Amino acid sequence: MNRDILYFKSIVIIFLFILSILLITIGDSVWSGIIALGVLVVSAWVFSEFELIHPLTWFPPIFFLYSVSYPLLISLGELSNTYNQNSEILFIQWLALFTFIIIINTSGNEKIEVDISLLKNLMPIVIPIFWISIFLTSIYVFYVYSSGLTSKYAINLDNSSLGVFTPLFSIIVISFALIVANRIGVKGKLPKGFIFVAMSYGAVVLLVLGERDFILKLFIVTVFLYHILKNKISKKKMILLGLAVIFIIPILGNLKNSAFNQGMKNINENNFIINTLNGEFMTVGRNLSNLLSSENIAWSYYFGETLWWDIKVLFSTGVSPGAWFNDRFYPDLVARGGGNGFSLVGEGYINFGMLGVMIFFAMLAVFLKILYKNAKKNVVWLTIYIVTIPLTVYVIRADFATLITQFSKQILLPIIIIFAIKIILEGRGNFNKFITLKENRF
Repeated sequence: MNRDILYFKSIVIIFLFILSILLITIGDSVWSGIIALGVLVVSAWVFSEFELIHPLTWFPPIFFLYSVSYPLLISLGELSNTYNQNSEILFIQWLALFTFIIIINTSGNEKIEVDISLLKNLMPIVIPIFWISIFLTSIYVFYVYSSGLTSKYAINLDNSSLGVFTPLFSIIVISFALIVANRIGVKGKLPKGFIFVAMSYGAVVLLVLGERDFILKLFIVTVFLYHILKNKISKKKMILLGLAVIFIIPILGNLKNSAFNQGMKNINENNFIINTLNGEFMTVGRNLSNLLSSENIAWSYYFGETLWWDIKVLFSTGVSPGAWFNDRFYPDLVARGGGNGFSLVGEGYINFGMLGVMIFFAMLAVFLKILYKNAKKNVVWLTIYIVTIPLTVYVIRADFATLITQFSKQILLPIIIIFAIKIILEGRGNFNKFITLKENRF
């Protein structure tokens, strides 16, 4: 980068940081806190130069929505101000995002050269895995459809043995990503028919199971792989895509409700923004408000103990911080098979207060920074990184246990198994001949 441009960029970032700090410390209104967070988002974009796969391009605006929705809805009179903790909520989440940006601290103008050689000999293994997973999960989808389960709570409480197939949805996403990467990176073509079939199945899963995350993951994987391996998406189109995803979330939620015969929620057509914020985006602020209002009453600081909980959950023992929160604040909802999520900010706070928030978001930043640096060089790491993006977004309203458990079991382990099978089979001569024939077809 030209020295003058680098100097100007540094000045802009410093100015934006100072402005944001002044707004969050001197300002005494909810709006000053919201603007301070918005300025941090802009500073993150200056860092990343709006490169799509850079963590500072996609994470800060999503975190911004989760951070400001609850205080903003209260300020607009859409929610009652039960706890009067809005300024403190905004400051704590500002601190989390500030820490995240400082730790990532990576320019977005670095050259991206993804090695796709590891895709060689992989398709004859991955493609059967994809279609077998589709078949097995469709059995479960049909079971839910035919059994008359009328809510997600009922599905969660259902004890059918067919529920064992649900982890295969993550296998579908991973194998889908590898297949699309192969078609784009090796063949040079976007597999429109294959993507259409996968997205159509995602729509079926949404309508029957009420799970919108699955179809959103397929969409995100497609967009990111197309951007990196085919043609870079312009900044204007990126903004439009981002807005489209944000505004389609409540629409998908209504489709989910109609699937369970609950009817479409009342949508104020004149204020679609309110409808967007007044959903899952406001849960983080609400949960954090619950924590702050009950500090030293319903709970005391755990001083790092929840990290041990997170590790135990990885090995399927113990209780996650999210489960602890819902058991304590929403026991009736838990009894019905539901929950109200949690907050990664909240987990940090119940350990060491504001210092804990900084520690947990520093860990998250280091985790994503490592994945991002490897993703720029290797197609497998690129796949892992892209599939991790939806998980990271979900973790904002969950806990650290969700991150390490789902990443280890639903992303890393399947990738290791796929490549272990590949290595074992490549040691057989007959398989190599079979691969040569199949690779020509795929």
